Amino acid sequence: MTTPSPPEVWLRGPVPDVPAELMPAAHALLQIAEELDRVVASL
Repeated sequence: MTTPSPPEVWLRGPVPDVPAELMPAAHALLQIAEELDRVVASL
């Protein structure tokens, strides 16, 4: 059985100290960083 992956970043709520107007960009950058970590670790 595999460990369940955490929900996508945008589902975890607002990013502290980030204005609402920039929240989509912050979520996208954090999501990309997590996915890159996961992909690079498997190389």
